[in-house]
Amino acid sequence: MNRQSYPPPEGGHNAGRWSGRWTPPGAPPPPAGNGPGGWDGRPGGYPAPDKRQLRLAVKRAVRLVLPSLLILFLVEYAFAFAAGGFIGAYAARAYWDTASFPPDTYYGIPYGLYDFLTGYLPVLAGEAAALVFLRARTGLRISAFFARPEVPAREARPAGGRFTPETPPLSGPALAGWVAFAAAAGIGVSMLGQVCAMVELNFLYSIGFPLYSPDFSTEGYTLFDTILCNLYICVAGPVIEELVFRGYLLRVLRRCGALFSVLVTAVFFALFHMNLVQLFTPLFVGAFLALLTLRTKSLIPAICCHILNNTLSTLTSYIPFSGDFALGLFTLGQIALFLAVFALFWALWGRTFRPFLRDGGQDGLRLSEKLGAAFTSWPSAVFICVYIGMIAYSTVASWLMAGSW
Repeated sequence: MNRQSYPPPEGGHNAGRWSGRWTPPGAPPPPAGNGPGGWDGRPGGYPAPDKRQLRLAVKRAVRLVLPSLLILFLVEYAFAFAAGGFIGAYAARAYWDTASFPPDTYYGIPYGLYDFLTGYLPVLAGEAAALVFLRARTGLRISAFFARPEVPAREARPAGGRFTPETPPLSGPALAGWVAFAAAAGIGVSMLGQVCAMVELNFLYSIGFPLYSPDFSTEGYTLFDTILCNLYICVAGPVIEELVFRGYLLRVLRRCGALFSVLVTAVFFALFHMNLVQLFTPLFVGAFLALLTLRTKSLIPAICCHILNNTLSTLTSYIPFSGDFALGLFTLGQIALFLAVFALFWALWGRTFRPFLRDGGQDGLRLSEKLGAAFTSWPSAVFICVYIGMIAYSTVASWLMAGSW
């Protein structure tokens, strides 16, 4: 198993593909600092790069990986339209002589199977295409993301009364316990996003905005359809999304700064969902998972957190409640529990994440300048326009369905 740490080294198997886009293989990396031999223009040192060159480097990093999201979108919707056309052609042929389709079906296809073929399977196809593109573009192997997590361990309490953190890789029950604790803390971050989403929804409803909300209910599904759709929601989707966002995108953008890579991947993870309802939760969770990945140098904790979060949301959707009061009470209890878990997790390990939250512009660019360069790069601009277009389309469709026009 490849256990390369973040970011990948300049040499080795990926030198021609990966580091060749940044530093020519075999060339010495620029030394850090402002002393002799640094980027200060002194004799024997490297000339200081101007900000234009640094912004171009950020844009190149974005152009290297972000087209994968455009490929994902195009393949997803092409697959969805093709599946819909195929089902329509099948229905026209199979039910030509009948007055109506069988009950509990769309065009003669069971509800759940129809949703899987036109909803979940196209996303899976788009994500697979994005992974193929990223693998070819960067030369990074998927196995490079699955090193054993390097998580903080704690020594015995010293005489001073405070724990001294260490960073050797844990193993066995200690590693499993830490990953489970981190995953539960991630659900707390998700709950915080849901609170913000509820505030957003109440505001939009109060001004009469016809907000489109994706339907994840399984009403009318057969047992087979339910299992098929939930396998994507709870297993396949989280794994592939982590490979794309916290794997390839985070690892490449990390070279432009830790906080920069956390923010950019979190923003595009939120935009990837293509609706306003799923805006805050993916944004907050995406930032937390990116920090978790940078800290542990492995995707395993982030994948576990993503799977647990989606599984919990799916399971709670099947719990019957007698009324709105019972549902509200359960929701408040769930939010309080997992926010407490996150608070405890951050109290214990938060200081180990703080170095990744600092981006002081050591490379000559402020964080705002890096973000400006990233979001004005052509793949970013195109994907943001696609997101705005999808929001506008869903809004108009909601207006038409509500009979407002």
